[in-house]
Amino acid sequence: MNAMAKPVPGSMSNAAYEQRLRDAVMDAAPLLNARLLPVSVRSAALNKALAAGLPQLRDDLWRYADLRFLASAALAPAAAVKPEALAAAVTGLLPPKLAGYTRLVFGDGRLVDTLSDSCPELDAGAPPLVPDRTRHERFGWLNDAFATDVARLDVHGAQRLEVVFAATPGAARQAVHPRLELSAAANADVVLVERHVGTTGAQGLVNAAVQLNAGAGSRVRHLRWQALDEDAQLLDTVQLALDRDARYELTQLQLGARSARTSLRASLYGPGAQLALHGVAVATGRRTLDHSLLVDHLAPQTRSKQVFRAVARDATRIACRSRVEVGRTARGADSSQSLKGLIAGSGEIDLRPQLEILTDAVRASHGATTGSLDENMRFYLAARGLDPAITRALLEWAFLEDALRDLDLPELRSAAEHALARALGSDIAQQVLA
Repeated sequence: MNAMAKPVPGSMSNAAYEQRLRDAVMDAAPLLNARLLPVSVRSAALNKALAAGLPQLRDDLWRYADLRFLASAALAPAAAVKPEALAAAVTGLLPPKLAGYTRLVFGDGRLVDTLSDSCPELDAGAPPLVPDRTRHERFGWLNDAFATDVARLDVHGAQRLEVVFAATPGAARQAVHPRLELSAAANADVVLVERHVGTTGAQGLVNAAVQLNAGAGSRVRHLRWQALDEDAQLLDTVQLALDRDARYELTQLQLGARSARTSLRASLYGPGAQLALHGVAVATGRRTLDHSLLVDHLAPQTRSKQVFRAVARDATRIACRSRVEVGRTARGADSSQSLKGLIAGSGEIDLRPQLEILTDAVRASHGATTGSLDENMRFYLAARGLDPAITRALLEWAFLEDALRDLDLPELRSAAEHALARALGSDIAQQVLA
């Protein structure tokens, strides 16, 4: 670790971070289950986290992340409370259950049996999926070290699953480390809804990690729905591995948290693998939502599509850096990136699509636009008697809907559309959807 390197603005020094990590290990040691993740895995993850330190000013992958909260936020998980107390604390946070889906509920990083359905696919004793992380996913190492439970799912055939991770403020500062591992067998057809709700409080931390392996010929449709309270602080690490002819379709809604950072890396290592990523971010007040996406095309005839839409109001900041690398072994690959943002007030949006192509016979496109609402369209609607607030909400709604049009499951599309309408504060959109 370079002691002279400067961390991102507002955060602590690397020396202070290292000491806080070591203190957190001492606090967490009695709480960690060696059967969940072996001691060797936890020790290796901690050593890598210590070696990586905090992101540096020169690290382009972390330029827009707001990590100031790390100076005071808890890192170690809190001790478990009685199951009935945890269930009572979580119950009021749960969204309505999706009909036809098997639901699993985790409260403060631990499975709540009384609120969860029977799920044969859940096997916490199965061999863990331990990814090979880089500094781009550095906070995933903290999850490897401190996770107290895991939604470890091994899916064959057709399944519809809903996993809800709820966070609650503890009596003392606490971190919550939700962990989701999904293995989709060859030719499986999986629909997965992953929700994050609640908060650990202004001095807490939600540090989520997702590892997903899509087997040959499988199809995975994944809705990730981040609706944490507005004082929550989220670090989010996602790693995807797609085998031959696998299709993975991700719709990600970033609608909550005061500060949220998503680090996603996808490896298309099987010939014919396909990735479709549709992201939506809506922020108001003084919040920061940061996204860093890395997609590696490693095999022939692989395809990736990224659509990202963001609305930043007030003094918020939204950033999305999307890098696609087409390797030498990925002839015939096809990649497209479309990143767009709308700014209202003094908000900021930074969108950066990037491409690196190391082989021939490739189709690739990318584009990014940022601006305010079309004044001609606003004038057109206002001339027909629409209130300015309604006009704005309708135009923002139409802009964001572009990222949901490929969501082909009616129940999920309806749920996502209602969530966006609420995030925009659009009564008109909610009435139309009713």
